[in-house]
Amino acid sequence: SAGPIVGLFVGPLVGAWSDQSTSKWGRRRPVIVAGLISTVVAGLLYSGAEQIMGKGKGVYLAAVMQWVLDFTVNAMQTPFRALV
Repeated sequence: SAGPIVGLFVGPLVGAWSDQSTSKWGRRRPVIVAGLISTVVAGLLYSGAEQIMGKGKGVYLAAVMQWVLDFTVNAMQTPFRALV
């Protein structure tokens, strides 16, 4: 499964990035919103992979989007855990 492998790298990188943020909305919220938006986009591409790529080729886009979804969910959850 890609989740633990992606989480191993994404968590510390996103955490460091969010710690250095100086946004007027706070350190965590912009990263959470960016993770949310990217998760929605990746989810839409994942669910429509066959319609976008065509019959038989959609599995390639779906496979890539599975990894992207793992990345974006980890990117969204890391600062959320620190906020809560």
